[in-house]
Amino acid sequence: MFRFYFLSAFVIVLLLMYVYSTAHALLFYLCINDKFDFVCNLHPLTDGVKWTLTFVGGLMSTLVISILAITTSKQSPATAIIQVVENYNTENKLDPGSTQEKFITLLTNIYLVVWFVCGLTIVCFVFFLNFSIDVPELSSAAKSWTGMAIGAAYALFGIKPATEGK
Repeated sequence: MFRFYFLSAFVIVLLLMYVYSTAHALLFYLCINDKFDFVCNLHPLTDGVKWTLTFVGGLMSTLVISILAITTSKQSPATAIIQVVENYNTENKLDPGSTQEKFITLLTNIYLVVWFVCGLTIVCFVFFLNFSIDVPELSSAAKSWTGMAIGAAYALFGIKPATEGK
């Protein structure tokens, strides 16, 4: 039970760090390109924000791809996670409709939505707004997320390369 709560807290902290670093980087991007009518007092991107944006973003993308890779076409990602939890923890099966099962479902759905919204927002800002001053870390995060999103789509739809000789 401790493991469940610890890992849940860890995932929530990662989500919050990613949302904060994304929001901070996007506001900084708008600020340096004079897109605000007021004086912008936002501090430059610190090494911590840069690291969080790239490293935690990569960790989140990897987890999304893993979740979608184990999801079959007839189940939701949350159901796939619940099956993994039950297979790993054979002694304590989750009761259908239990609080833990509902929490896993909620956390999985929030995780996927936050990853998608933050990543898509970064991509839209970097690739479509075309501001004059670039933030290299934001551009890197946008390119990385785009590649990871393609990998997630491959994992979700079960697309595999054709084997030779068939």
